Amino acid sequence: MGLKLPTLRQRLFRCVSVRENDDGTYAVTAVQHVPEKEAIVDNGAHFDGDQSGTVNGVTPPAVQHLTAEVTADSGEYQVLARWGHTEGW
Repeated sequence: MGLKLPTLRQRLFRCVSVRENDDGTYAVTAVQHVPEKEAIVDNGAHFDGDQSGTVNGVTPPAVQHLTAEVTADSGEYQVLARWGHTEGW
């Protein structure tokens, strides 16, 4: 059961973790689940085009000025990565 509106489509999620907060609420971490993905991979997915590391025929620039900020909370860690790139990309 869930919220049903004509403009909403059903999406599936896979639960990664559940954590109880100090205030009695829960933090749920989940990723979107695509059931057909496993069959696509198992049956040999075919990709057209040049797969040599380009995006729409353009080679992405090298990552510059990479920084990572690590935050620890109750034994769980979050990493926020930031980087720059050259103009025009």
